[in-house]
Amino acid sequence: RRISIKIRQTKYFLDIVVVNTTGINVLKKNPMLFTTKMDKNDHGIGIRSVRRYVSKLNGTIHFSQEGHEFKSWVSIPCENILD
Repeated sequence: RRISIKIRQTKYFLDIVVVNTTGINVLKKNPMLFTTKMDKNDHGIGIRSVRRYVSKLNGTIHFSQEGHEFKSWVSIPCENILD
């Protein structure tokens, strides 16, 4: 397993890309990205929290699957980061 995180800032955006290797096609098996853990009360809040915060900052979040790599990509306008 491998996880990589890349953060890049341009003049207008902060981009964050997280790549996680996986043995399955995550989006095909679980397109809504709900937790698959048994204890639902203590798991599954991460994606929901990130979506809420990115939306609050007028950013975007996308998920994709390329082969055995699951990618999460967040882009936030720089003007909203400093507010």
